[in-house]
Amino acid sequence: MAVLLYMGIGYPDVRGFKWVSAFQAMGFDAVVLRGRGPKGRDVFSSYGPDMATVETVERLDTKFPLDFALARYIAKRVALYEPDIILVRDIFLAGYAIYVGSKMNIPCYIDLADNYPEVAKSILRSRLGRQAGYSILNQWERYVLRQADGAVVVTPESKSHIMDKHRLSGSQIFVVENVPKDPDLFRPTKSAFSGNLVYIGTFDRGIRDLDTVIEGLRIYYETSGEIVHLTIYAFEPEKVQNVVLERKGGARFVTVLPVVDNDILYQTLRAFDAGIVPHCRCPATEYTAPNKIYDYLHAGIRVICSDNPPLRRILDDIGGGVTYSCGDPMDFAQVLNRLKSAIEGEQCKADTDVLTSRYEWNVQAEPFLRHLRDILT
Repeated sequence: MAVLLYMGIGYPDVRGFKWVSAFQAMGFDAVVLRGRGPKGRDVFSSYGPDMATVETVERLDTKFPLDFALARYIAKRVALYEPDIILVRDIFLAGYAIYVGSKMNIPCYIDLADNYPEVAKSILRSRLGRQAGYSILNQWERYVLRQADGAVVVTPESKSHIMDKHRLSGSQIFVVENVPKDPDLFRPTKSAFSGNLVYIGTFDRGIRDLDTVIEGLRIYYETSGEIVHLTIYAFEPEKVQNVVLERKGGARFVTVLPVVDNDILYQTLRAFDAGIVPHCRCPATEYTAPNKIYDYLHAGIRVICSDNPPLRRILDDIGGGVTYSCGDPMDFAQVLNRLKSAIEGEQCKADTDVLTSRYEWNVQAEPFLRHLRDILT
């Protein structure tokens, strides 16, 4: 039986768990080499049963390009499992995976979960820091992508971007979006607008734009006389609560709670009219789409999201939501009013046939898994 090695900073994580489950389903033995990240622990209950061999390596984190002592240690540990293929989560650990792959003469693939040069360009505060961060990460990204045997990216927009930027062939780049695996599917049923919105996830100012949403809720109330309430399920609720309080007049329209477990996620979401995806328009968000947009759609609720290209594409393809102009609270309020009318008119529903046939993990991962099968035979 073929052995696939998955390397990540922490495991289990949502995307990593889906990969390991997919490898096991196709008959691979899965071995996970992980760092001691925030989820670097033997807890799998939120993701389901897990039979992977998991080994934790101290100091396996985001250091790059290489700590050679650590690289040699990793190579010795990996050799014990005799893997046939390596899949590494993102560019920061890619140097170690490529080093091991070259030593063992086995293929190495990179799961490019984000466009980190563009993230650096968006979140670093000083102009010099943004330029230096982008340049360094861009050179490293180019190097590891050219050294690897292939890559997986999270949107078609990301694939086109890195092909153009690094002059790479598209034949070895596969798109597997942050879609659910084996999800429950609920059809939209709400025909009355209760004024309850939800946002799940993280917050980073400069990437996620809660300020526009909160101000938009205030404007909506002032122009319509109706209260619309946003519930935020946050990984760092205290941090997000501080952001909400900064908005003063808009804070009354928002409640912040700790994030919910995956096993009750869809049931929780279905209590709301719509889910929010509030991205800024910046290099970090032009080529990516978060898993929450698919969670909302699979839960059967509408979506209101910013007008970033990947988000617009998804809603154009599936339906089920509306977009607003990033950074424009007035437009958010107006779009919210249109969403209310659409829900009450039983319109703006997701096409569940498209959702299940194109936006599900097993469907999107199949071309890459087929490629792995082919190179092993």
